[in-house]
Amino acid sequence: MSITGLDEKELIALCQQGDQAAMAELVERYQRYVYRLAYNLTGNGADADDLAQDSFINILKGIGNFKGRSSVTSWIYVVVLNTFRDAKRKAARRPVTSLENQPGGAEATPQPLWEQGDSLLKEELSQVLHKALVQVPEDFRMVVVMYDILGYSYEEISQMLGLPMGTVKSRLHRGRSFMRGKLGSKEELLG
Repeated sequence: MSITGLDEKELIALCQQGDQAAMAELVERYQRYVYRLAYNLTGNGADADDLAQDSFINILKGIGNFKGRSSVTSWIYVVVLNTFRDAKRKAARRPVTSLENQPGGAEATPQPLWEQGDSLLKEELSQVLHKALVQVPEDFRMVVVMYDILGYSYEEISQMLGLPMGTVKSRLHRGRSFMRGKLGSKEELLG
């Protein structure tokens, strides 16, 4: 049987034994999931790339600690979340200079309307929602992402974050309310 045909338990067991091919398969299977989490936590592609890469380093370093008490995706989510928190703490300790305000700095060349096709409205809506999401305080944003975007249940979120069920529900409500406040009149876009 090839590495790609292994189920999760078999793949994890091989990763825990240090099998390089199994580790590469683990990255392949979960790279979209990790990137999507990273993007929803950071709010932009460059930071999401960095966070996803750092998360995979931590996932592969910590694979021996995975005991199988939760699903692999739940465990990976916690690793990505902890990596994000660590990165935020490190970033808070050092100043950052933006290239956007520098002469000749990072500037995106807009694509002509005729090249954007039918996805223009969908992309605009996605950007509006994402801008509102990244402004939600981190504790609330995590729950909103886990419930509304990733589809975890209250129970799963409660377990993964180590929070009482009532706190999860409260944070979801407050996160959604915060987003509604940030969307303001743009809420009409959502129908």
